[in-house]
Amino acid sequence: MSAYTYPGDLLALQSELDGLRARRAELMRSLPWSVEPMDAVSDTQRWRPYERPASPGYSAEEAAEWDELARREQQLAIAITTHPFWEGVAAEEQMAARSALKHAVPGAAFGGAADAAV
Repeated sequence: MSAYTYPGDLLALQSELDGLRARRAELMRSLPWSVEPMDAVSDTQRWRPYERPASPGYSAEEAAEWDELARREQQLAIAITTHPFWEGVAAEEQMAARSALKHAVPGAAFGGAADAAV
């Protein structure tokens, strides 16, 4: 497998994206199951019974935080995928190089601690 040496700014973007995705996952676990207020749902006659408690919906603050995190995640993903580094990577190597980037950031969600050059 080829070795990739990623520029520091690209590693910083990936690190921020990993942290942001972890924050969104944490926030999602704390939010109600529906954005809007919803009554309880119970359908036990289906082949797979389905039940959910009533949901108060997201508060204005929760919705704003979710939207801001989603907006920033999109910005980071665009910055990573359009970074000038990729111009120097052969087309047939780009998928492997992008996948390796996800594991190159210490503490990354997918790979844990790893060296900056993979």
